[in-house]
Amino acid sequence: MRWVRRQGRPVRIMTAIVIAVVSLLLRAGASSGTAQLPKGSAGNPIRVGSLRIVGFAPSYLLPELGRQRGVYFEVIDFPRTTERLAALLRGDIDAAFAGWNGTILLAAKGEPVVAVSGSFNGGYSLLVRAESPIREVKDLRGKRVAHSIGSNAEIMLYSQLKLAGLEPRDVQAVHMGFPEMPIALARGDIDACFCSEPHGSIAIERGFARLLKYPYDAGFGDINGNLVVTREMLRSRPEVVEALLRVFVEAVDNLNKDQQRLFEVGKELFKQPDPVVMRALRNTRLDYRINARAVEAMAEWLLRLGQIQRKPPLAAFVDTRLLNRVIGERR
Repeated sequence: MRWVRRQGRPVRIMTAIVIAVVSLLLRAGASSGTAQLPKGSAGNPIRVGSLRIVGFAPSYLLPELGRQRGVYFEVIDFPRTTERLAALLRGDIDAAFAGWNGTILLAAKGEPVVAVSGSFNGGYSLLVRAESPIREVKDLRGKRVAHSIGSNAEIMLYSQLKLAGLEPRDVQAVHMGFPEMPIALARGDIDACFCSEPHGSIAIERGFARLLKYPYDAGFGDINGNLVVTREMLRSRPEVVEALLRVFVEAVDNLNKDQQRLFEVGKELFKQPDPVVMRALRNTRLDYRINARAVEAMAEWLLRLGQIQRKPPLAAFVDTRLLNRVIGERR
């Protein structure tokens, strides 16, 4: 094959053209082939973003339970709420399990996210190092406090500081994923953390953390997780969202009715000793219902703290019509 020089760089013209054409054809073929398959089929599964925490445990039952009903799911792990929601907005996934804090923040910016169900409540703890002199939230002044940006840990941190007479600037906020927090606490990299389950229970049971408090007294209670889709998905493919909700609601109901099964799922997902799993489950309540009053209260806190400039109306980012239908049919 003849080499030519163009603008000082050797280019293998025919090879480049062939590779480009083949690449385009393959992309087109793969894209059109996937697009032609029904969403929820084996070749085009419903892609769901999640995280291996206790509250999202039902999401990992979706593939098995869905196959039994002819609906196929792919569950993809993302370590942070912001990553899951970004993937959702890009169209990389069809739905995401997230926290109310991140959902409200995006809705306030006008992003087309819609919570179609709750997921769980509780699941957080405010921890300090086992030997720490910190006894109250006000003692966190000047300390390094970890939280996961975009998650409920963020609003819990800021609201707890406010209740204790402190401002966000009074602590050194450290952003990190929940799985990293126990290790950072053990090494002394941080002084405290707002930790999810089972990571909080891991730190306590291993002896290098102490529970300062459960941060559920700020007015929005213990609301935590939800299931989010884009407004376009809800508008153009309501049957896909409904199929997802049917399997998810069934998974939650099954686990709530069978605590032994929930314990076994926790053991399988987290690979932790029994005391860790049991402690984590005691601090978590699976619940797909949405507490509208608590969501409104969290939005008020975000506005009060200056995290959002305006409070989005609930109807702009919460739609329970399909959830209510699914619940009604299960009665």
